[in-house]
Amino acid sequence: MYRRIHLALLVAMLPCYILLNSCILLHILLPHATAAEGAGTKHPSNNSASLTFNTFENSTYGIKMIFPSNWNKEQNLSEGGSNYGKLVDIVRFSPPFENNNSDKSSENLDIKVDNISDIQPITLGKYTNDSIEDLGKDFKIIWFDENATISGGIPAYELEYTGTEQDVNLDAMIVFTMKDNKAYIISYMAEPSRYSSDLPNVQKMINSIEFFK
Repeated sequence: MYRRIHLALLVAMLPCYILLNSCILLHILLPHATAAEGAGTKHPSNNSASLTFNTFENSTYGIKMIFPSNWNKEQNLSEGGSNYGKLVDIVRFSPPFENNNSDKSSENLDIKVDNISDIQPITLGKYTNDSIEDLGKDFKIIWFDENATISGGIPAYELEYTGTEQDVNLDAMIVFTMKDNKAYIISYMAEPSRYSSDLPNVQKMINSIEFFK
């Protein structure tokens, strides 16, 4: 009789025992299964090389700045005239392009310098207005800032314009500033489809400019 009661109790307790052990087993295994699942589905972090910058320096005209290491750099470009003197192209930067497409020649950041020692005194405002006097005839000026600054607070005039040059639609920006007896003209232009995408790099380049002579 007692054996029957004992057997009946065992049979009655068996489901509870199985359930208890199942819970314990799940408690042990579930964290490992979750970790394994996380490890299996975890996406690797984006370790692609971030954009790096090189330093450009020209001791003749006393200017230093950074530029993206994958951008092209051209120096010793031709000289041109300005309203006051001889305008010298110090350097031109241009981004890399795929498939050698047509916009290769239309996007660049140019740094020019103008010797204004013979026309001193002259204000930055007058120099800027005289330099862009004819710009409004062929292009639409969409933004003009007379209180811009570069290089840690050096006063500058900055404007943006849009238009067509040699049958190519362009968006462009020009920054004028002065240091001692030199006027510096920093211009960036590109086709509209690329102008905004490269503008952060261009602004970083312009903001890095230092004058040391």
